[in-house]
Amino acid sequence: MLLQSLPEPPDNDIECITELKLDGHRMIMSRFEGKTRLFTRHRNEVSTMYPELLEHEIEEGTMLDGELVALDDEGKPDFEALQLRSRSKKLIDQVPLQFVAFDSLYHQHKRITSKPLHERKEKVGVSLPQNQPTLVAHNFVIGQAQNYFQLVKEMDLEGIVVKDPNSVYKINTRSKAWHKIINYSYRDASVKKI
Repeated sequence: MLLQSLPEPPDNDIECITELKLDGHRMIMSRFEGKTRLFTRHRNEVSTMYPELLEHEIEEGTMLDGELVALDDEGKPDFEALQLRSRSKKLIDQVPLQFVAFDSLYHQHKRITSKPLHERKEKVGVSLPQNQPTLVAHNFVIGQAQNYFQLVKEMDLEGIVVKDPNSVYKINTRSKAWHKIINYSYRDASVKKI
């Protein structure tokens, strides 16, 4: 399920799920028949590229949608580091990765994409192993989109995502129920003709 762009966040009192927009690679993680697998959003399997994410098992019969991120020293997503790590497994010990799950598509072998998002989010946390840093549930707040976006701008992060808490999951669809608001940075520059 893909995001549509909004120029500004909705009002704080609008009931929506508000999340940090992570600067990483969108991934699907699944575990069926005792095997955990990781796929890009284009359905390419990349499990062998990220063995550190497979050390901890998610619940059998689970499929999670999320974002693969590399973290800098301050715990912020670092896209450049992720790009480097994605090109070389030799950097496993130098570039810590996280799979941040924000939605559940299958739970206990049942497809749950037709359930409302707020119910699917409840399944994310129970599907993940506890107390370890590589597989985590994405934090969110209800409403407060303008306030959250202001904090994101102050911290110079990528942006926010706002989602209808009652939305169903539509595979490969750019839905009007999920929106991204990007924290664009602008610079004045002059160009010299040589």
